[in-house]
This record gives sequence, C-alpha cells and structure tokens, in this order.
Amino acid sequence: MDNTSTNTPNIIPFCSIVIPCYNESTQIFSTLSTIKEYMDSKNYKWEIIVVNDGSEDNTRKIVSSFSLTEPRVKIITIPHSGKGWAVKTGMTKSNGNLRFMCDADLSMPINEIDKFFEHISEGYDIVVGSREVPGSKRFNEPKIRHVMGRIFNLFAKKVSLTNFDDTQCGFKCFSETAAEQIFTKQTNKGFAFDIEILKLAKKANFKIIEIPIIWHHKRPSKLKIHIDSIKMIKDTFLIAIRNNK
Repeated sequence: MDNTSTNTPNIIPFCSIVIPCYNESTQIFSTLSTIKEYMDSKNYKWEIIVVNDGSEDNTRKIVSSFSLTEPRVKIITIPHSGKGWAVKTGMTKSNGNLRFMCDADLSMPINEIDKFFEHISEGYDIVVGSREVPGSKRFNEPKIRHVMGRIFNLFAKKVSLTNFDDTQCGFKCFSETAAEQIFTKQTNKGFAFDIEILKLAKKANFKIIEIPIIWHHKRPSKLKIHIDSIKMIKDTFLIAIRNNK
C-alpha cells in the first residue's frame, strides 16, 4: 500500500469518489483534474480514493505526484486482482458519508454526480447509473459491445434475479451504511462484482434506484469482450447460487 493515508482525523468528507485503476496512465491525470475542478465548485468536503490495481505503466507515479499537491487525492496500491477487488478496497477504505464508484476513463460527465447525490438525499441507499433506462444517452459505442452488453444483462436478470437494466455501468453511489454492509461481504474480484453487490443489496433490502446517465464510450476498454464475457457468465452463475441459499 502507498504511504498516502486514507484516514484524515476530524475531517469526514461528504463524499468519497473511488476510482479503480489498471494501466490508466494515458487518462488518469485528466480524469483527476476534471473531477477536482468540478468538486472544488461545491461547498462540501470530498476525497478521491484511487486504487491502483497493480498497474504496469506509470499510473501509480502519476497519481502519487498529483496527490502531493492535492492531499484530498489518495492512492492505494494493491497486487493486480481485478476491478472488483479494487472497488472493494476503495469502498472499505473510504471515509465519506457517500461512496461514489467512478470509472477511470470518466465516460460519464462528472456533473452527472449531482443526480446521484440528490436521490440519496431523497432516501435511497444506492443509486445505479444506467445507460439503458429511458432518458439515458450513450455515444460512440461499438455495436458489438452494445449487443453483447444487452445479452449479458438479459442473462443476469434471468439468472441472478436482480431486475436491473444495466448492472455493468461503472458509476454507482452508496450510502455509508450500504457500502460498509455490502462491500465487506463481496467476494468476486472481477467484472461480475457488480452483479454480486447488487444481489447483496437486494438481499439486505436496501432501497435502490436506477437512473439514466449520459455516457461516452472511450477507447481502449479494459474489457476483453469474448474472454471476459465467458468468465462473467460463469461468475454470475456462482453468485446466483451462493446468494440464493
């Protein structure tokens, strides 16, 4: 783990933005700069927790350098384990009253975050960003990726009974209570972790809403459509079996 501490005495941020990273050196500086600029316009305290999932490029160096001038940006480095484990690490190490999961490519404009916080203030425990519900907009996504995504979500609905239109969107918000109850129980380390945390959330009777977002496909994606899809299908079956007991 890096020396950057996630424990800031006497200062509890309103929100923690958790960013899982694996070889994101080409875009992480831009992402952090954009988020910082927007969050600085708000009148609440915030922190960004970057979880470096054993990157083999300069991700760690770039984030560490950024955090030297912006102490609200913290980095945790773990051995390469998968996106799910990176998110779990960030969520359980965060201090915020709200915990926001954010993809490193910032494919959703950061100002959309306000909609998530509004729904939490209305009494929801979890807000799931969706590229599929009415009102959502998606840009520049390859057709094959969209088709494969829809097939997987239909499969996930049937097998895991989560009833969400878009389980795999990388933007989700959790209350502190929901995050601490769900992510401590998470076991899946890979891309299917979204299915598991939503399944755990439903099982715990948390109040959840799926909301439309604006989403831009950005390349390159870390998801290898054919290889990762097979593993996600296998993991989804295991998650469904484990959580239906």
